[in-house]
Amino acid sequence: MNEKENNVAVQIGSILKTIRKHKKLTQKDLSVLISGNVSLHGLISKIENGFHKGVPFEKVCIILSAMNIDLLELISSTTKTK
Repeated sequence: MNEKENNVAVQIGSILKTIRKHKKLTQKDLSVLISGNVSLHGLISKIENGFHKGVPFEKVCIILSAMNIDLLELISSTTKTK
């Protein structure tokens, strides 16, 4: 992952974390909301900390959907901050 990709990954993770906290959800709460158990807790942590390498895109989309986040709006918000 190059520096630019890493920067976007960190921005996306930061936005997801902010939204999750605004909704008063822990990572475990979000995992349960998505899968019915805490199995995605570690994956959510990786994404929020900008470590997207090896994370399946569909998992990111599932997390976004669970929090009612539009992918295009999320991408747009990361490009506006530059």
